[in-house]
Amino acid sequence: MTQFATATTGNTTTADQAVLYWKISGIAVGAVAALGIVMNLVKADGVLLTNFLAFDWTHNVLHVILAAAAVTFGFTKAVEAKVVKTAALAFGAVYLLLGVLGFINGVTTFLATALNLHLEMGENLIHLAIGGYGVFAGLQN
Repeated sequence: MTQFATATTGNTTTADQAVLYWKISGIAVGAVAALGIVMNLVKADGVLLTNFLAFDWTHNVLHVILAAAAVTFGFTKAVEAKVVKTAALAFGAVYLLLGVLGFINGVTTFLATALNLHLEMGENLIHLAIGGYGVFAGLQN
């Protein structure tokens, strides 16, 4: 086992699942960020499938930042395997929590008011999926 999270042919490291998670997440979150930005520029409300998925500017900015971090963890060979796995676990746990909190009415009202962060049903489901995968990837031995 190497200390860095490099994908190898034949010999797998303990961080391979986490590296794959970061690659998939980075590309997916980056695509969502780009879609959200385009939708906000083209259409004032940025809503795709009313009350299921909305693209507000707060979400778009967060997605750009998270996509940059995810791409760094997934495609940079200089990051230690332990860091890649720990970050996947932490990122996954936060996304899981956000997904659960998104179903609680008072919390979503607070987030919308305080941070201008709106959490619709589709976003909650996506947060749960990305979060669950992150926790799984981070816990792999």
